[in-house]
Amino acid sequence: MAAVPARRPATLIGLVLAFLTALNRPRDTRKAKALAVRLAVAAREHLVTVTALAAIDLGAFQASRVAGWIVLGVCLLLAEWKIRG
Repeated sequence: MAAVPARRPATLIGLVLAFLTALNRPRDTRKAKALAVRLAVAAREHLVTVTALAAIDLGAFQASRVAGWIVLGVCLLLAEWKIRG
């Protein structure tokens, strides 16, 4: 049976899950370190965007619950688009 190459995670959540999975394997320290570096770079790159979107969501929820949920959905779509490129 041929080995299937592992696919690189495309989202920030996928990177976090891949990092946690790699940490659970004691012999895979090189892979865990490489994933930790990629996760740190991705988190540093998107931290300001996610914080700004969270502030917008908080303001929308303060105005109205319905408006907050609508803005939250739009902000999640924007965050996903920003992370995936």
